[in-house]
Amino acid sequence: MRHRAKFPPRYRKVCSDVLAHSDDEFNAEKKVYVIKSLPYHSKNANKFFRRLDVEILKEEEINGKTSRKRIRKLPKIPAVSEFKRAPKNLPIDFYNLNWFKELPPTQK
Repeated sequence: MRHRAKFPPRYRKVCSDVLAHSDDEFNAEKKVYVIKSLPYHSKNANKFFRRLDVEILKEEEINGKTSRKRIRKLPKIPAVSEFKRAPKNLPIDFYNLNWFKELPPTQK
C-alpha cells in the first residue's frame, strides 16, 4: 500500500511482526487457501487483517495491477493454526482476552 507510513504506529507494529499474521492451507478441492485461526488473535485483530487484505486488493485494482495473491477464504468452522507462538509487545487489544488470561503472570 502506498500510504503505509500514514498508518498509526500501532498498526505498523502489528503488520511488521510475521507472528501476528494468520497462516493458510491450500484446499485442492475448492482451489483456495483456507485461513487458519490463531488462538491468540482477538476478534478485532482478525477483522483488521481481513480489512487489510481487502484494501490491498482494492489498491492493486485501482493501480491496474493484476493480483497474484492467493485467494484466501475464511471457513465457516474455524480451522486452528498449528502455529502457537504469539508475538510479544503488541497492543493489548490484539490478543484474545481469554487466551491472555490463561498466561502465567511472567508472560503477560
